[in-house]
Amino acid sequence: MEPAKLVSTQLSAETSVHDLSSTGEQEARSLRHDRLSKNRTLEQHQESLDLQFIQDRFAIFFEQWAPFFPVLHEPTAFGTYREFVNGSGNTKNKHTLAQIYLIVDIAGQSCQSPDLQQHSICKKKWQEALNAIAFDKDVLTLQCLTLAILCCIISGDDHQIGYYKHIAIDLSNYLGLHKKQGDIRLDCLTNETRKRIFWTLYTLDCFSASRLKTSMLLKDTEITIDYPGDIDGEHITQHGYLNTPSWKPSRISCALALFRAARVLAKALDERYSDVDEFISERMTAIEGELDAWLIQIPRHLELEFIQDKCPQDVENSRPWLLVGQASILNC
Repeated sequence: MEPAKLVSTQLSAETSVHDLSSTGEQEARSLRHDRLSKNRTLEQHQESLDLQFIQDRFAIFFEQWAPFFPVLHEPTAFGTYREFVNGSGNTKNKHTLAQIYLIVDIAGQSCQSPDLQQHSICKKKWQEALNAIAFDKDVLTLQCLTLAILCCIISGDDHQIGYYKHIAIDLSNYLGLHKKQGDIRLDCLTNETRKRIFWTLYTLDCFSASRLKTSMLLKDTEITIDYPGDIDGEHITQHGYLNTPSWKPSRISCALALFRAARVLAKALDERYSDVDEFISERMTAIEGELDAWLIQIPRHLELEFIQDKCPQDVENSRPWLLVGQASILNC
């Protein structure tokens, strides 16, 4: 073969090999990309929660937990939930994600047979969202932090209780929720929401302090804000209160009873963990008297009635029983 033809043949062969190699690399990259895309899709599917599952837990939360811990304004929370569902859960709003998944996690822990896999996903989602906004200085963040404290108390995560509680109380103090607003004019809904958040946080601070055997972070001597009104959230607007049926007890009456019980317990904790070396039995006797007064003043619909010295059959669904249950869970 002539040298020129030989060189031409070799160059042609090398070009063919190069083209084949290049094509093979492209196919390999394409296969790797497809595999990674499928893996990401699978991971996203595995880490997504069924919307029906979320809806069921949402209902449980507002039936069993919200009456005692009214940190959220129900109409607003349900509006947030509807937006979340309409978007198939694909929101980038960290406050929405933290709130929704905290509600689901809290409700799920009160189920007799919780779906551990679903709640593992749920916990991961709310922690990621909350940690991204934990140091924002607004009421929405404080609502999420307060829900996180409740969630951690129920699950017995003592380390996270302390972590979120310190952040929440620092934020509450920064926002001035523990004080009367004085000359600051707030609309009715904002004012009531702030009160409900604060007293829920106070109650959780109290019960978690009892659980952890420490003093409370919030101090009664610094608190001047009064209790929220005995009216449910759907009857409160920015412009005022709507008419409510006089024959129907409010759901928040459960929380008001729990708030007052927490204040009595707070005095006992202060006595137990104060810097005063001397334990004075007279002070504990006075605290016991306050507890007796609380029992006397508790609304009738929250009293646990016995029939022939026996609890009614549906006691587990009654508010008095739930009131006892919430206190025992938080103070375990």
